[in-house]
Amino acid sequence: MTRTFYSYAIFFTALFIIASLFQSIILFTVGRRMIELPSLSGWLIVTYGIMLAWSLVTLKYYHEKHFRFTFWVLAVSTVISFFQVLLFYSAVQTGEPSIWYFFVTVVMFATGLVYALSLVFSPAGQRPWLKAAGVFTFLFEVAIASSFAWAVLSIGARLNGSAENLEVWASLIGSLVPVLFIMNFRSERKVIAKVKTSQGDSLEVVMGFAALTAVASILFFGQKITIGAVEMYANPGYVSGHLKKLAEPFEARTHVNSRGETLQYRLRYPLNYDSTKKYPLVVCLHGGSGRGDDNVKQVATSFAVRWLSTEENRTKYPAFLFVPQCPQRAGFGGIEHLPAVDSLVFETIHELEQRLPIDVTRRYVSGHSLGGTGAWHFIGTRPEMFAAAIPLAGEGDPELAPNMVDVPVWAFHGRKDRIIPVGGSQKIIDAIKNAGGNPRYTEYPEKGHHIWEDVAATPALLEWLFSQNRDE
Repeated sequence: MTRTFYSYAIFFTALFIIASLFQSIILFTVGRRMIELPSLSGWLIVTYGIMLAWSLVTLKYYHEKHFRFTFWVLAVSTVISFFQVLLFYSAVQTGEPSIWYFFVTVVMFATGLVYALSLVFSPAGQRPWLKAAGVFTFLFEVAIASSFAWAVLSIGARLNGSAENLEVWASLIGSLVPVLFIMNFRSERKVIAKVKTSQGDSLEVVMGFAALTAVASILFFGQKITIGAVEMYANPGYVSGHLKKLAEPFEARTHVNSRGETLQYRLRYPLNYDSTKKYPLVVCLHGGSGRGDDNVKQVATSFAVRWLSTEENRTKYPAFLFVPQCPQRAGFGGIEHLPAVDSLVFETIHELEQRLPIDVTRRYVSGHSLGGTGAWHFIGTRPEMFAAAIPLAGEGDPELAPNMVDVPVWAFHGRKDRIIPVGGSQKIIDAIKNAGGNPRYTEYPEKGHHIWEDVAATPALLEWLFSQNRDE
């Protein structure tokens, strides 16, 4: 191996460190909202390309040094990472990770741990810098795997940002681990520099071309994603024109209580509104991606809003549509360690009823995901307020089941839901039945988290909802 090869190896390692640090800084700045950046696709391609180049250079090194076990573990890891990136991109596009994404990610963690151990205990561990890299890589993999498991197993950790914070810090620190590989390549280059070497081969020509391409790509896509991240950071309430257009038919309002606490919400009046008539109120609770302080996003992320806003349904079922928005790091209730805005929502409902002709015997609540859990919580803590509920892909507290016995419920969940497991609905439904209630429940065997189209196609669901009333 030539001195030039090691120079390129150092270069690609340094470039990988820069890309990883840069991505960690963006994550640290805007968090999970990074997936909303239009330039994310291009950036993913660039970062994977740089990681692939670094892996190939490192594989070449392991092969030449006869570190066979370490070579094959890294080769397998490189192949798995390709599928992980594809599945991650698919999850970003669809909003829901597939079972394959979870499987591949777990395999990736396992492979990463084996790779780290191989750097310590195989012949590669005879190189002090590689041994140190193995130790730190092992710690990094454990931290990242822990944050992933925490997010999967705990809805609260996922929504309140605890798991995300652990992941961001671990990624930020882990991006510096390749510095140890630079030190190793430098020590190898020093040894070669003492003897005469032959001219570089065609591989080094390819590496030179790849280096130029990588630098150009990271500059181009790096500045694009930087501009987007800076705009997002400077304007936390930024939302796209498309989302603003969807929210336009809804009047933007803010409730402020006597303690100075505020709740932002949107309200849509019934079609052909007549102030002399009374109308039902539908509380439409959004999913996790609708959280914020923009008073816009919650409209697009509420299933009930989209469903009840069609001209046909507005004509057949005129009603007030009330769409509250949770702040970041908050929920509607029912999630451990996550602050709730349920009291503010109830206060706002009562305030609206003092000003508008709302039929207090026909208050309904529906929500999906975060909102589905909120819907369960609402009827569990304030059952006297609601005439019916339609929770989608939510999780109810079985201890509150006795309170829900007299509230008509029709719940929905996908059996393959990876975001809020189907047990979240199954347990509360069973608990209500055991308490003497008779809830309706529809489960889709082949569906995941996104089930609203199937729910919207349910025959007579709206007829059932709007026929319910509760005597005061």
